[in-house]
Amino acid sequence: MNDSVIILSGGMDSVTLLYDKQQEIALAVSFDYGSNHNRREIACARYHCGRLGMRSKAQRHLLS
Repeated sequence: MNDSVIILSGGMDSVTLLYDKQQEIALAVSFDYGSNHNRREIACARYHCGRLGMRSKAQRHLLS
């Protein structure tokens, strides 16, 4: 049953959890907080969601 949301950074830990719990996840959310490596991580998160046929959303969030 897909009734969960995952915060997906695109890093190794969150991607591993994504694959492990894929049957339970309805949506993956990533946050663009403006760091240097963030763009690569969000691309990685989208790639893995695409492989699994899972909905994903990236939200821009600036820390002040």
